[in-house]
Amino acid sequence: MENAVFANGFEDHIEGAEAWYALEKIFSASSKARVMQLRLEFQTTRKGSLPMMEYILKLKNLADSLAVIGEPVSDRDQILQLLGGLGANYNSIVATPQHHKYNKKEHFNRNTSIYNRNNFGFNPGRGLNGGRSQGSHNNRP
Repeated sequence: MENAVFANGFEDHIEGAEAWYALEKIFSASSKARVMQLRLEFQTTRKGSLPMMEYILKLKNLADSLAVIGEPVSDRDQILQLLGGLGANYNSIVATPQHHKYNKKEHFNRNTSIYNRNNFGFNPGRGLNGGRSQGSHNNRP
């Protein structure tokens, strides 16, 4: 690193923030090129003949590499790229992703009704067994 700074004529200006600025100027062009290269590779990756896990890992590694250099790929874009790169063989199983607006009340009502169906007869207002008697006073001979 030191040789690169000296070779570019910065040897008289090596002080704190100035050193970082000099390094930024030296490496910014190559960093931008790296971002463009990774983005292009991510956007053009196709499954082709790759095994499914290899294809998924390749996309994940590219997305991780972009995140490391400050250019994260959203989960949504990763999913869309993964599905888009599968090819015609997978058209019958690839569904078009739908945007679903989250509704707290709907979520609560759905989960409450599931809970009520799975609580084996307990109704908080009526007690265990839906209010049916559990004592021995209803026993018949």
